[in-house]
Amino acid sequence: MASLAFNSVATTKSGVRHQLAHLRVRAQVESTEQAGVDVEAPVVVITGASRGIGRAVALALGKAGCKVLVKYARSSKGAEEVSKEIESCGGQAMTFGGDVSKEEDVESMMTTV
Repeated sequence: MASLAFNSVATTKSGVRHQLAHLRVRAQVESTEQAGVDVEAPVVVITGASRGIGRAVALALGKAGCKVLVKYARSSKGAEEVSKEIESCGGQAMTFGGDVSKEEDVESMMTTV
């Protein structure tokens, strides 16, 4: 299983990085489809995915064909909305609540993925 991890804080406001990531993932998915190779979609974990830049990255990668773990810290409402939007476009998403500063939450999140 291929996996990618993006931290929304590291993404620039201009969105250049998430656009490049979207293009790379889309190209990877399309090239494997064209080659007739049956590979599992990349799995991405997006922290802070319920709003702002994290939301944009989660939506872009979900629409590009990645399986997205939509991670939130406080409120599940925004994360659930992002997951539903990804799924409405044919993507796969799930939400996960936790605090990345706590080792047990990170371990649980990685086990979920």
